Amino acid sequence: MEIRRIVDPDQIDGFLNVIRSAWKTDSVDGAFRDTIASMRYHGGLLLGAFDDDGRIIGMSFGYPGFRNGKVYLYSHMAGVVEGRKYSNVGYSLKMKQRELAGSMGYDLIAWTFDPFNPLNAYFNISKLGAITRTYIKNFYGTMNDGINRGMRTDRVVAEWWIKLPIDRECNDIVFVNDADRYTDIRIPAETGCLGFYVPPSVSYFTEDRASGSELKNAAAETFNHLFSMGFSIVHYEKGKSNYFIFKKLENIKTKVFDSNVE
Repeated sequence: MEIRRIVDPDQIDGFLNVIRSAWKTDSVDGAFRDTIASMRYHGGLLLGAFDDDGRIIGMSFGYPGFRNGKVYLYSHMAGVVEGRKYSNVGYSLKMKQRELAGSMGYDLIAWTFDPFNPLNAYFNISKLGAITRTYIKNFYGTMNDGINRGMRTDRVVAEWWIKLPIDRECNDIVFVNDADRYTDIRIPAETGCLGFYVPPSVSYFTEDRASGSELKNAAAETFNHLFSMGFSIVHYEKGKSNYFIFKKLENIKTKVFDSNVE
């Protein structure tokens, strides 16, 4: 017998099978509930948004993270029930999370998100004010939920430095690709603020899977190359053309995250 860490996301299915067998259950719902319950006590931060009738309409939970010598709050999940989305509930949850995390001594909150989901990218980068310096290919492996089914689960890591100012000012942006041909990449020698065009809808990746896969490969290589040069993503613009803005930040030197999941 060999005991080793699980790093391949697709091996987690076997992990869940053991839970079902050991606890004699057909579902892992109970184990998931127990995990969340244990986080209440062991350093986790569980938040609920309640309507006027006392019903929970939104939630978020996070737990302590540790990577490359840095302790931070990892915000694993946040969501709002159908019918109350886009009504500022999610934003209020994140603001309360920021407030409480600061009172607990954290200066960094982190989470992962799909950079090709325009709503998530705009909310995390431009509305909340997170940055990202890490692109991870197929972070979750195969997922079968209604949002991610059939797509490679590439993710970037959001870094929300809650006690540091971020200079996002960019007057001139040089784009490294074209708005109608995302995968033609050209990185200029002289670099100030750089832009990377992305599709305006996540449906791009389901309607043409070959083009979607090609774009994700190009983004993974380009993003991580720019990150290695000291750039961070500081803004996401949505509208007629959607794009990320990359900029070098002088006041954030600590590199916490990397594209290696081990």
